[in-house]
Amino acid sequence: MSGICRAQGAIICCSVLQAEVTFLCETHWPDRKLIFLPSMMHMHPELLASSLESVLEDELKQGYPVVLVFGDCCMQMTTLETLPGVARTRGKNCYELLLGPGEYRRLSHEGAFFLMPEWVQRWKEIFTRELGLT
Repeated sequence: MSGICRAQGAIICCSVLQAEVTFLCETHWPDRKLIFLPSMMHMHPELLASSLESVLEDELKQGYPVVLVFGDCCMQMTTLETLPGVARTRGKNCYELLLGPGEYRRLSHEGAFFLMPEWVQRWKEIFTRELGLT
């Protein structure tokens, strides 16, 4: 996890979108604290949920508003986004967050297989260790 500044609140995001969110924040919201959770937590949704709850609790206790940059990545996401001081991006997953719902739906219907750069670089680890494929 990393941070920039605490002045205007925090953005909690999956590390799979770290490059994009860091660029946007440096350009438009340099006073936001950035917190990135490892994308591998998606392989264990209960771990993602408990980590999000913990980080959210820490930020909200300090009085900072929080934006969650996540899709529907764990069952608790809709509960977490309703907490006072919390807002969440709209989208089912990171691909829809980047492409928008129309383009994501169109490409999905065409049979596109989506991979983010972070997962492309770690494909072997994901497919062998996390998914158990050989």
